[in-house]
Amino acid sequence: MTVTVPFQPTSTQSSIGIKPIALEVRVDPDDTSTHFVWMPYDGIEKYNNDANHLPDPDNGVNLNTSDIYHFPFNEGYNIILEAAVAGDNSTTPYDTANQITDYVHNVMHFYKEHFINKSYTASDIWITNNTNASGYYIGVCDEYAILSNAFNRALGVPSKQYYMNMTNSSGIQTAHEIAEVWDGQEWIHSDPAWNSFDNPDIYVSRNCSNMYFWNMKNADDSLDAGDPTGDGLLHFWLDFEREYLGMLDKYN
Repeated sequence: MTVTVPFQPTSTQSSIGIKPIALEVRVDPDDTSTHFVWMPYDGIEKYNNDANHLPDPDNGVNLNTSDIYHFPFNEGYNIILEAAVAGDNSTTPYDTANQITDYVHNVMHFYKEHFINKSYTASDIWITNNTNASGYYIGVCDEYAILSNAFNRALGVPSKQYYMNMTNSSGIQTAHEIAEVWDGQEWIHSDPAWNSFDNPDIYVSRNCSNMYFWNMKNADDSLDAGDPTGDGLLHFWLDFEREYLGMLDKYN
């Protein structure tokens, strides 16, 4: 016979993250428990288990997968699993994103020389599959932002990736990449490379100026003809859809 077993959460207020799953068989008429077993795999609680829980203000654009963010179960289960570890036991999108920012900063080492061509950005799967001798993920600011956004999106927290062109404290024009996350009310600054969360003043406080922003969307590993398709390394500029935002008030 076929038996359908409904899933029943233990409470209406559940935290995000890893959830062990047990199967119990109870039999009428006395509601007797005849079998109880822990399942070999954990469940993962995320915000968009219910699509109405944390809607993306941009109609899902900031929850999308792409060639840079992988987390469907068929190709990125390890991303979802590590995201659940990073955001475990948090109960609000703000706290989840804050934990993820700190987690990514701690599991990565800033390493400029890991690419033959520094103009390329690694996908989340490339990052998690390539570690240094100490087991840390490696990358620069864009990889920090990529991994942070992949974890946030995997748990149902809408997130954006920003490319920033700015003048640093030495008067040199330079680039940086950061993230923003949606907490249900507003977009919150996140910079895992600098281990900074909800602190958009950090750049001005460090004497940076002339900050211009682009929202980097819809990464496609096949757009740059000079980059082998499917290698997980995308040109930071040519393999993205770029939305120019200009100077954003809260950062300048």
